[in-house]
Amino acid sequence: MPRFALAAAVILALSGTAAMAADLPVSVAAGPPPPWPRTWDWNGFYGGINAGFSFGRARDTWNIPTVSVTGVDAEKFSGPLGGIQAGWNWQYSVFLVGFEADIDFGAEKAKQATFNSAFTTTPVQGTVSVTHSGTINWFGTVRGRFGVALGPALFYGTGGLAWAAGKEHVAGTATNAGDGSTAVLIQPSSLNPIMLGWTAGGGAEVAFCNNWTVRAEYLFADLGTTRRGFITQAAFAGVLPGSTLIPAGSGTVSMRTTDNIVRLGLNYKFAPF
Repeated sequence: MPRFALAAAVILALSGTAAMAADLPVSVAAGPPPPWPRTWDWNGFYGGINAGFSFGRARDTWNIPTVSVTGVDAEKFSGPLGGIQAGWNWQYSVFLVGFEADIDFGAEKAKQATFNSAFTTTPVQGTVSVTHSGTINWFGTVRGRFGVALGPALFYGTGGLAWAAGKEHVAGTATNAGDGSTAVLIQPSSLNPIMLGWTAGGGAEVAFCNNWTVRAEYLFADLGTTRRGFITQAAFAGVLPGSTLIPAGSGTVSMRTTDNIVRLGLNYKFAPF
């Protein structure tokens, strides 16, 4: 009988221990976190900054009626630029459409060039020399974007309107072949062309945390042809009694400008991904 009682006590004790263990919470080992991001939504408004480098060319056509001179020369310019951009995207499955506008301050400068041309008038002949150098100080675009979004990576093409503002610094002289004398024909002055044209290019953009993206982009810009006038002054007065060999007048220069822009950008997407 004592043995039976002892066995029953042991069985009851073991049953109680098992029941308590069943009531305890079960600890499960945590698995590795899911890779970021599981998805990325490109829809919505974004804005950011950019910086890069540009290089271009201007083909200049000169017309100076007072000495019956026309001709063409060219200048190459290059320099850094940087500014801001903002836009809006709509994503449909893996396809994206959107628009973007940007404005950059630039320091694109051209080396000084010289346009030289022989001239003949009555009763003098000689050579005209016009020194000139251009700068592009502002550059902006309004563009559409069309791309393919592969999760956090976007590959896109882009195109639209482009504009730029700059200065063209000019000065000129005329040399009389008869006596070798030189006179000022164009006083040093700055022309202020506003250029308007089109742009096209493409780029790649990658998300690197919840609302930030970084991009690399190339744009070609055809900024059209701008025409600016300048004053030419009288030259060689009094060489012949009572005469001015070159009268006062005016001239024009037409500038056909193209540009290439390579830049990096950083954007913040305001709508959560």
